[in-house]
Amino acid sequence: MNTKFFKVALITATLIAAGCGNQSKENTASGKKDTIVLAQLSDPKTMDPHKTTSLYCQRAMTQIYDRLLEIDENMKLIPGLAESWEQIDDHTTVFHLREGVKFHNGEPLTSEDVYFSIKRAQESPTVAHLYKPITDIETPDDLTVVIKTEEPFGALLYNLSHKSASILNKKATLAGGENYGQSPVGTGAYKLAEWQAGNFVKLEKNTDYFRGEPSIPYVLIKAVPEENSKVIGLETGEIDIAADLTPFSRKMLEGNKGSEIHMADGLGVSYIGLNTKSGPLQDKRVRQALLQGLDRESLIDSLLMGTVEKAHTFLAPPVFGHGDKNELTHYDYNLEAAKELLEESGYENLSFKITTAGDSATEIAQVAQANWKELGIDLTIEQIEWGTFLQTTGNGDTDMFIMSWSPSTGDGDYGLYPNFHSSQVGGSGNRTFFEDSQVDMLLEDAKSTTDQELRKDLYFQVQEILNEEVPAIPVYFTLVSSGAGNNVNGYYQHPGNISYFYRFSFE
Repeated sequence: MNTKFFKVALITATLIAAGCGNQSKENTASGKKDTIVLAQLSDPKTMDPHKTTSLYCQRAMTQIYDRLLEIDENMKLIPGLAESWEQIDDHTTVFHLREGVKFHNGEPLTSEDVYFSIKRAQESPTVAHLYKPITDIETPDDLTVVIKTEEPFGALLYNLSHKSASILNKKATLAGGENYGQSPVGTGAYKLAEWQAGNFVKLEKNTDYFRGEPSIPYVLIKAVPEENSKVIGLETGEIDIAADLTPFSRKMLEGNKGSEIHMADGLGVSYIGLNTKSGPLQDKRVRQALLQGLDRESLIDSLLMGTVEKAHTFLAPPVFGHGDKNELTHYDYNLEAAKELLEESGYENLSFKITTAGDSATEIAQVAQANWKELGIDLTIEQIEWGTFLQTTGNGDTDMFIMSWSPSTGDGDYGLYPNFHSSQVGGSGNRTFFEDSQVDMLLEDAKSTTDQELRKDLYFQVQEILNEEVPAIPVYFTLVSSGAGNNVNGYYQHPGNISYFYRFSFE
């Protein structure tokens, strides 16, 4: 049997069965391809921007909603629904909304929708920390919003570009109630057309979009958890954009004349989270031993072909507040030191469960399993579906987990606060259940000042503590990459790993 032919036939059949093949047609009434297909690990679980920070949800929400401000591929703030803004003083910023913007239900955008959206975000246990410093929102007229903070708020503008700062239609959101996330209404370039949970989300263009009508009529965001399937789908043309490519996938696609690989230094860190409330992991000596007993450089060479940088901290180099490795205290692979730490702790014959979602994370777990076996530690690997993974880790029902965190605002506040502030323990973001009063104070101080040099120093201190306490093991800084068919004009790789589809067209 021709193996490659069999694989191509298999992936084509799979996509057609899932609704992808009959929705991404090359020949429409006009004879032009009308649907762009993006493949990612999981389908979105909700379109409510106040209930998730998942990348797989945000890729769809970016198309459905707009925000007051956006961050472009150069990590610069650009106008969104606010055509302009000015800072009156350290506590007051005024935003001027675009005139004539409409929601998908036909209602006009007003300052009341902005007020409603931010207030709702402030009530969300998932994202409230981003907007906590906001004490008052005034709406002097339909197109003016005045945001006030009790203390100076250095991350305000960047936080307002976060996907959780998406502007909702008040009427539609209240009507949707608890199920609003299944029937979103935004002002974005695309609106929800069809959703098959666990399979795909289909979006159709908003012909009244304020930036202009999108060129491509439909967007199909498809769940394709198998990396090989993404590659073959891109090769056959069943997939137009394959997100989150591994180095091996990039290697496989090097000779493919029908697609191009796009890369950018990412904002994220892939890490192993340690449940600091779980048995022996409450002892930082055990956590330190796990860190020093993991050969991250060999892991990167074997799994990632040496294409990424070993992480020495939880903030990636492009993120504001990143601690330079020449200045920050950090620990490298040292098997003997790891053994000594375990001996000091008094623990023997340790066994842990590590939870993953996706093949790439499981491969990292397998390397850790082999490394830690030399310490006498038995590691059981459990790979589960993404939605279940979020619930399991949020509830603390595992000893360890592997995931990535990418602060899409590009600011250290969003990189550190949700993951390590005690107010965020559990599903809000702090899945390691780490609590430290000094870290809390430093993060709060950094949030409440506009002195950027002071903020850098405060974040440096936080990273020093984290590298000593080890609630998580930073493995590598992400290199974001995707493959796009050559027929997709205007495609680019955003450092935040999310693109705006209204900018694309087909040849």
